[in-house]
Formats: sequence, structure tokens, C-alpha cells
Amino acid sequence: MNEAFRLLIRNDTKSAILHWYNGPIELIKDIEGAGYFITTNPSFVFKEKHRNVLEKAPLDIILTESDGGYVYMNRMLEPTDIKKVFKEICRIKGVEIKDMLKIIERNFQKAFNLTMIS
Repeated sequence: MNEAFRLLIRNDTKSAILHWYNGPIELIKDIEGAGYFITTNPSFVFKEKHRNVLEKAPLDIILTESDGGYVYMNRMLEPTDIKKVFKEICRIKGVEIKDMLKIIERNFQKAFNLTMIS
């Protein structure tokens, strides 16, 4: 993951989404500093390494995704898991659902360089 990040920086990449980030925790500050985003999926519910990333990542770089459906560690990950993922992010981060909805929407708009609607 360090090499992928260095390539993004070396090529002056202005915007990036690091899909299902589970790389080094210490790289999270650099990802944030570069203005990049990470996604998290249902795996963090049962995989400690992925949960640690979520716990350390600031809210303003987190996006959700399902990346399903497929089997990961003998569990089916599918789009219907997003509600569960979202609630668990709120619990871990100590954020109300309505506030987290706004945060994820804002992050999505920034990540895709969209004009804010509301």
C-alpha cells in the first residue's frame, strides 16, 4: 500500500479513493493530508485489522461500500450489508445516524468533485 500511495503522490494525483483500505494505520494521516478517501465495507464488523483502520480514520475521509456480493472469510458480503455497516460505523465513531449520513454524503460529493446540493 505504501508503494501505491507513493505512486499517487509522485504522479500528482489530486483525488483518489483507496478501495477497502486495510493498509498501514500510520499511512492514514498521509492519506488524509493528500485529500484522499478510503472505503470500508462489511469486513470490519468481523475482521480486527479492518476495524482498527476504521477506528483510526478521521470521519472526513471515510466512504462506505459493499463490494459484494462475494464470500470473504467464509462470509457473504453483499450490498444489503450497508445498513449494518453504517450503524456500526456510527457506534464505533460515536456519531448519530443523521449526522453520519451528512458526513458520508459530503465525503462522496468531495471525492467525486460534485457541487453541494444542500
